[in-house]
Amino acid sequence: IVYQAKYMDKNIQVFSADIDESLEPGLSLYGAKHLVANSAEIDFKSHIFDAVITEVPFSLDALDDICNTLNNLDKHLHQSARIVMMFSEQQLKSIKKYVKMLNWYIVKSAHVNRKGTDVVVMLIVKSYKMYEKAKKIGELLKYIS
Repeated sequence: IVYQAKYMDKNIQVFSADIDESLEPGLSLYGAKHLVANSAEIDFKSHIFDAVITEVPFSLDALDDICNTLNNLDKHLHQSARIVMMFSEQQLKSIKKYVKMLNWYIVKSAHVNRKGTDVVVMLIVKSYKMYEKAKKIGELLKYIS
């Protein structure tokens, strides 16, 4: 998704990060800045992100790391940031609770079968104002289809 966005706007800066060094060659193809690091501990210094797209580990054992990562990213997100996450259905309850604790807003979530694995794709916004706009657009779209 992010890679395709670069075709629309050549000025988009893409960052990727993963703790697994073996993923670096593939991920570095998507962005100018790839970091091999624990996303729960990365300090992006003064960089602020407009959007985050992530597929987290699907294991229930990863929930603490996922929540710590969301907490860390919160300080690096623009007030009107959008977040798209893919995670396992088993993680839904915990992630939903943590997103609300961060005072983020869930716009939409959809259950998807990803190659035989039941996952959830969730659209989240950091701003209540953006949440309200997204909800209004969603209501209008119901009348179109």
